[in-house]
Order: sequence, then C-alpha cells, then structure tokens
Amino acid sequence: MSLKDQYLGVDGVENFLSFFSRSIRQLRANYNELFSHYEESVRIVSDQKESIERSIKYGEEKSKELRSALSSGATFKREYEKASQRCKDIEGELKVMAGSMAELQSRYNLVCSATSPMTSLSDRYLEFRRLVDHQLLPLINRVAVVTNEAEQMMRIRSADDEFRLSESLSSFSERTVVAVAGGFSSGKSSFITSLFLSDDVSLPIGIEPVTAIPTYVFHADKPVVSGYPSGGGCFEIPQHIYSRLSHKFVEEFGFNLRDLLPFISLEVPMESCRNLAFIDLPGYNPGERGGSTGGDRSASDEYLNQAQSLIWMIGLDSSGTIPRDDLEHLWDLAENNTPLYVVLNKADLRPESTLD
Repeated sequence: MSLKDQYLGVDGVENFLSFFSRSIRQLRANYNELFSHYEESVRIVSDQKESIERSIKYGEEKSKELRSALSSGATFKREYEKASQRCKDIEGELKVMAGSMAELQSRYNLVCSATSPMTSLSDRYLEFRRLVDHQLLPLINRVAVVTNEAEQMMRIRSADDEFRLSESLSSFSERTVVAVAGGFSSGKSSFITSLFLSDDVSLPIGIEPVTAIPTYVFHADKPVVSGYPSGGGCFEIPQHIYSRLSHKFVEEFGFNLRDLLPFISLEVPMESCRNLAFIDLPGYNPGERGGSTGGDRSASDEYLNQAQSLIWMIGLDSSGTIPRDDLEHLWDLAENNTPLYVVLNKADLRPESTLD
C-alpha cells in the first residue's frame, strides 16, 4: 500500500470534509424545513385554539341566551296557562250569564203573555162575573158572620176557574174531573205522566217540590200547554218553559206567579183516559217554604172542590207507612163525600218487611 493510500492527503481530507459539510447542510436544511413545519403547526394550532376559544365563548353566550330564553319561555308558558284558564273561567261565566239571560227572557216572555193574553170571554162568563162581583161578594161582605167564609170563597174561585176552562175548552165540561193530590214527592206528576202516549211533554218531576201551579191534564191528539191568567183569556206556553215551572223557577220571579197565572191546562195524547180530566196539584206539605209558593195547601184545597173523584198519592219510600199528616188530611176530606182512591206509591223502593 502506498503512502498515499495509507495517509489521507489534502485532497482526501477536503473530500471528506466536503462530504461531511454537505451532510450538515442537508441536515440543517431538513431541520429548517422541519422547524418551519413546526412553526406552521404551532400557528395553525394557535389559530385553532383561538377559534375554539371564540366558539366556546360564543357557545357560552348562546347557552346563556338559551337559558334566558328558556326562562322567558317558562314564564310565558305560566302566563299563557293563567290567561288560558282565565279565558275558560270567562267562557264559563259567559255561559252562566247566557243561561241567566235565557232564564230571565223565559220569565219575561211568560209574564208578558200572561198580562196580555188572547181574550175571548163569552157573554155567559161575563154575566157570571158580574153577578159574583156586584151581587154575591157585596152580600158576603155585608153579612157579619158567614159560615165557613174561607171555604165559600174557595168554592167561588173554583167555580170561576172551572167556568173559564169550560168556556175555553168546550170538551172539558164533558169529562169527569179527577184531582190527584198528596204530599210533595209522593209521585203525583209521575203517576199522571205514566198515562201519556207521547214523550214530547211531561209534567215537571223532581225530588224537590216542582208542581207550583195547578195543572189540568186531559186527552188531545197533539200536546198543547195553555196558561189562564187571572184577568181572563188564555195563551199558549212553550213546552220548554212549562217543563221548568218548578217551585224554584216560580220563586225567582220575586212575586207570587199564581196571583197572575192561577192554573194551566195540558192537552196530551192519553187515549185510555180520554173521558177524564186530571188536576195535578201542588203537594199540600212542601215544608217551610213561605214566600211566593207558600200557599200550596190552600191551592190544593181550592181545586179539590172541582173534583168529582180524588186520587190521594202516598209515597212509602220515606218511612214505609202512611204519615200522620196524610191521615189527618184524609180525615178532613172525608167530609166532602167525594169518591176517594188512595194509592200507596214507591213501595218497591223499600224492603217489603219495612212496609207497614
């Protein structure tokens, strides 16, 4: 091996250093490129961090706005529910007011019809009234003591009512008049209604006293309800108003409707009883009502004078026996010598062992 081969010469050293320098330059270039990528990545990460931070801040703001909106929404919902409930309350109040207005209109129409009925009084009736008003009543007033004066006055009023009804309904005088009387809620109206062939109309029925005005009931081909004012004449009563003529309805007039409208007639298909005319009377014992419907017993007694027969209804549902008041009243009626039929009603509402 030559000395040149054993020892590096200047050229070899230069070549070696040149190679090493190129490697360093390449390494530096790679490092610079890598560092540049690093700086770019740091910049990108910084930008993304700022963007994320802005997004988080924006999200927090939106979350705060959302919570505020949800709170406002909940408040609005509560306010809406309150307003909705108030609307329902107002709607209910309006319905009650509408019902009250309808009730008031019904009473107003009834009073208007009763104060201005169709008047068609015959000469016979007018002569009867003239004799009563100008001769009979003055005579009674002149006599110091008249035996059973109250009873005699009831008989006069009964005759007047019967005369007026006969004049308005010529067929009425051809029928046998049967009074249906008894205590309140004994089933008088239900008993008569059970004879009807039509369901279009019925007598007022309820657990409270409902028959406020005596009602004549007899057969006709079509249902017709008529009112007979105290001043004479008659007028047709709509069936929806008649069905509400209970004690409560009459009391709300504020005056005694019977003074204006002493009796009513109901014509209804009742083929099996076409020769009868029933009088549906108020219960003689409606309790301590007083006021404008407190005279139920006197009204019943007045119309009993017209009856050719009497059906006395007794409800057994309350005590299972005949009440003492009914027995005493029946004892008083025995003096009239009117054929009497006692009907013990509602016996099926009590055990047979409790019926006496």
